[in-house]
Amino acid sequence: MKKTFIFRLAILLLAGLFTVACGNNTNESHWENEVRMTRLVLTESLDSQWCCPSWDMTEEKWAVYHANIAKSNPAWEEARPHFIKYTDDFNTSIWQANDFGGVYIDINGIFNICVVGNRQPINSDYLIYKQVRYTLKLLESILYETSEVMEDYTIWNVGICEVCNNVSFCLEDEKMMQPFIGYLKRKKLYRPNILHFYVGENNIVLQSTGT
Repeated sequence: MKKTFIFRLAILLLAGLFTVACGNNTNESHWENEVRMTRLVLTESLDSQWCCPSWDMTEEKWAVYHANIAKSNPAWEEARPHFIKYTDDFNTSIWQANDFGGVYIDINGIFNICVVGNRQPINSDYLIYKQVRYTLKLLESILYETSEVMEDYTIWNVGICEVCNNVSFCLEDEKMMQPFIGYLKRKKLYRPNILHFYVGENNIVLQSTGT
């Protein structure tokens, strides 16, 4: 009876060690499910909308877009001091609220304020509050950290997408993705689904679409 008990205990311990080992392997490789990777297919130009699709706007849609901006902009100007402040010179940001994820104008000409949480200091029919996971401060921290090591990881373009609430990278060597993620982890800047990689050679010129 005693031998049977010891044998069963040994089996349970081995099973437990196997489970822990499998769990550790999963933690090391699960980053592949937490980043986006897109292959660049353009060979001549990369427009400023490289992260998000370009707008297909008719003349009528443009009229609505500009009319809504005229109404939405004053609402944003009223809400802005609750999220971000600027210096008087050079229009430089000196403060961001800890829940501010950025701001952008959508296809309808409405200012979208990205917020980590539910805060809505100004109510307006011409403002949209969009809940996001990550603050603009975190996105900017990743951007600034990346600027120091771009050549080390074959990164040739990087930018913040406030619409997608992530940081987008163009890099030449796909094999450098995992080492770069490891670098951000060491800097305590890695978060799930905060990175979008575009893999392709650096033979593309960045151009503005004017949208």
